[in-house]
Amino acid sequence: MSVASDAHRSGRVNWNDPGHARGYMGFRVYSQSKLMNIMFAFALARRVAGSGVTSTALHPGVVRSGFWDHGSGVVRPVFALIKRFGTISSEEGARTPVYLATAPEVQGLNGIYFARCQPAPTTPAARDEAAQERLWTMTQAWLAPWLDGADAPPAAAL
Repeated sequence: MSVASDAHRSGRVNWNDPGHARGYMGFRVYSQSKLMNIMFAFALARRVAGSGVTSTALHPGVVRSGFWDHGSGVVRPVFALIKRFGTISSEEGARTPVYLATAPEVQGLNGIYFARCQPAPTTPAARDEAAQERLWTMTQAWLAPWLDGADAPPAAAL
């Protein structure tokens, strides 16, 4: 399973600068990464279909964590309010991943996004198969230096 976020709804993949080397804006990068997590999970789901292996993505909820301590400027007091009144405990945030890992009723479900232990809709960008394949190809290229070792699985097997 790939941990994503409903923040993917704000995500747009910057194909010309996916690592944001030419300008890093926190939430923009975060939402893009969560969108890409879902795209990856769906691309993997197609590759493992029928094998007994499944690939899903999930939104754990807005979890109370150190994430909310890193706002600056005008965002800092907003983050403090969100952390205090708009978050769930880490135990509650673990509910959906544990459910997906253990519940018999979801065994075999593949290529689905979950929130609150239920299938949930995603954005058209998350479901764009051409973009998913583009991301898959880029990821293989980024990882190639580390996948060439004898212990690494061949890229075709992934």
